Amino acid sequence: MAVKAPDWRLVGGAFDQGTGGGGDEIAEVPIGTKNGSNTIFTLTYSPTQYPVIWLFLNGDFQTPDVEFTLTGNTITYATAPTATDEHFIIYHIGLASPRAPGTARSFAGGTDQLDWGHDSRFELLGDMAIGFWIKLPSNAAGPIIGYFYITTGVDAPFVVQVAGSSDSWGIKYGHDYSGGVQEHTFSANLRNSQWYYIGLTRDGTAKTVALYVSNGSTISLIETWSYSFAPGGSVSQSRLAVGFSPDGLTDSHIPTARLTGTLQEHYIWSSVRTSDEHLAASNGNPITTDLVLRCQMGNTPEQDLSSAHAIGTVTGTTLVQGHS
Repeated sequence: MAVKAPDWRLVGGAFDQGTGGGGDEIAEVPIGTKNGSNTIFTLTYSPTQYPVIWLFLNGDFQTPDVEFTLTGNTITYATAPTATDEHFIIYHIGLASPRAPGTARSFAGGTDQLDWGHDSRFELLGDMAIGFWIKLPSNAAGPIIGYFYITTGVDAPFVVQVAGSSDSWGIKYGHDYSGGVQEHTFSANLRNSQWYYIGLTRDGTAKTVALYVSNGSTISLIETWSYSFAPGGSVSQSRLAVGFSPDGLTDSHIPTARLTGTLQEHYIWSSVRTSDEHLAASNGNPITTDLVLRCQMGNTPEQDLSSAHAIGTVTGTTLVQGHS
């Protein structure tokens, strides 16, 4: 298998070969302690075409189900690597059928949250897009994701919340501007206990927000909403919050309760994303152009697999099986 440097790009500590219809090729060093006794190592993703993977130990190809086994994203060697051994793996992820389920986080209100902290990359006042997988229970409530400016009050360039009622859930989008709030509820008709990919695209020039819903196979445009006033404001204490609103917020349009629901992959781009690009992201193949956050869920702290490598501080939540 020939690999030349221009064909690869860095994504969160691993390399992938593009976002074509067939998925991505990932090359990385398995994660774990090499000490001569530990046999268990993990990968960033779960390969979707096992046993068609290439695992090398000291340059020697390792035979699947003989010299190692693979379960999900976990490698178990038959013989433990020593501290001086070198290992490397190339594997495929993406549009497998059916897609292997990953790990999700269940948010049960209370103190559950994921805090990505402050970063100017999240200070998006024009074009942007957000994508995430979500499953809502009958008592769903609360904020899903938002970037909050915190001073004596609050200004948020984007906030996404749970809306609607049991078995007919909607998605509420909003942003603050100098004179008040722009917000809109999309009637997405999301059913209880079902996984959905939600994609939002904000076009700063057209002043529109489009909401898409996907099951991973097809995608539908729910509505394109037009707003009048663009987001504004800036402060260095701002934070990207997943599943909660930062403590002390008092604005009536932002819920103070924590999220009740389950989240898996979530992505943020600093540019417009089309329906086809959201569909690709729903299959684990997000376009990497202008990608400022990429999280698969399941690490503590959570890891940003975009080139920025942000760290997400986890409080509470329960790890559960994700969408299939």
